[in-house]
Amino acid sequence: MNTTQDEFRLDLADALDASAHDLAPLDTDALVAAGTRRVQQRRLATVAGVGALAVVVGLGASWLPSLTGTPSPAAPTPIATAHSAATARVELPLNGGTVESNPNITFEVSILPGQEPDLVYSSVAEDGTVTRMGGSSTDGLVGQSTLGTSGDDIVLGIVPSDAVAATLMDPTFSIGGFTSAGPVDLPGTPWAAVGFRLDSPAGSIAGVETLWWRADGTPVTNAGSGSSARIAQGEVVLEGRDGAKLTVPAGNLDVWLLPQSRQVGIRGPAGTSSTPLSGDRVQVLSATNDLLDETRTPSVALSRITSAYLVSGTAADVTPAWADGLEAEEVTVMPWPAADRTVVFITANAEGARAGQPISDALTGLSWTDADGVRQEWKP
Repeated sequence: MNTTQDEFRLDLADALDASAHDLAPLDTDALVAAGTRRVQQRRLATVAGVGALAVVVGLGASWLPSLTGTPSPAAPTPIATAHSAATARVELPLNGGTVESNPNITFEVSILPGQEPDLVYSSVAEDGTVTRMGGSSTDGLVGQSTLGTSGDDIVLGIVPSDAVAATLMDPTFSIGGFTSAGPVDLPGTPWAAVGFRLDSPAGSIAGVETLWWRADGTPVTNAGSGSSARIAQGEVVLEGRDGAKLTVPAGNLDVWLLPQSRQVGIRGPAGTSSTPLSGDRVQVLSATNDLLDETRTPSVALSRITSAYLVSGTAADVTPAWADGLEAEEVTVMPWPAADRTVVFITANAEGARAGQPISDALTGLSWTDADGVRQEWKP
């Protein structure tokens, strides 16, 4: 026996708190050889899996749409996780346009451990017939998302199971508008299913990322997580001069930032918007003027103006200036140190001819006090 084996036997004995003489003879060469065979087997199995996936995709090109998952740019970190088989359905109604190329409304996302591919996308016809559209692999996707499309107006995928909402982030504006469904839990797995129906067939979703949010408002993509500032809104009931009422439901308004992609946006009961983060002193995030009833005459019409802004640095004593003598109903100011910004959320009521009109000519400016105590002004 050589010195290396003797040292190995002694170290092993120490680790087991036993005498080296109590151990059976250790065939180190056999142990090393067995380890080599195991590595070779794992490599062969991996290559075989890739080959199986290539066959499925190849068949899909001839008699099925080739729906292959397109991971977002960030490299996922593989995590060994055992999970169960699961299927979730998402409903994507037709939006009434003339460009839909997939007439189905119901779609399935399935996790099938041990199969290749183990992430499968299918359509469900009105009579219940399930047709496989294609699929991809979940390997290394714990904590990550992936998307697939067959080149029509349907995009399916998965996001982590802690996602409470998801959308598509399209920096190149290559896919246009869309409606979404999900996340829908895939029980026994670390994922949830999502689906999107595009306003027009995409052909390719290269460069499109999945953006999802956790319950606390944190935005996440495969590139990492960002930060958010939350404004809690209670229910508001507005009453017009003719007695008509406008009820604005309670909900959270989350302003979010993804520093990796320099995208900033706002998510609330009315939906989600995003835009590149600018270097301006004041950046408009959203501005809406929700009309109570478009059929009402201007003299009794009522609407609620809401707008959100990012002010660079620290801002206090924020005062909006309104056209035509409008006054703000409420001004909410929230410091956002993580983004070196201050979030300003303003609501106001509008009646008569102003109701329902573009907000761009309603707010004429903002003024605030900065960190040095100097009064600042901004005009749109």
